[in-house]
Amino acid sequence: MRAGPGELADLGGVASDRLGVRRRCWKRLEFSVRPGGQRLHVAITPGKVEYSLDGEEPVDLAHCFGKRREELTVRPGEPVSRGWTPVKPLTPHPSQPPGREPLYRA
Repeated sequence: MRAGPGELADLGGVASDRLGVRRRCWKRLEFSVRPGGQRLHVAITPGKVEYSLDGEEPVDLAHCFGKRREELTVRPGEPVSRGWTPVKPLTPHPSQPPGREPLYRA
């Protein structure tokens, strides 16, 4: 399973997130995935990610931040929050082709 801004990968029954999103272009990002038929909600704000679960059974996942990884269990009705830092981009930010730059209005 892969989803979201970087990836939320299923690693042998354990979901893992690795955010590769540029922090400057957004204030909040939310999405849901369905590991094991349950709905795992992920709400990301700069510096914080919150996991919550709609379902009946707990979901195990790995929260990755920087080069560290923390194993978490998210239970229905018990949101879990953790901090995160953005991953340094491997490539420069892409630019528009010549003559295709957006027009800025004052």
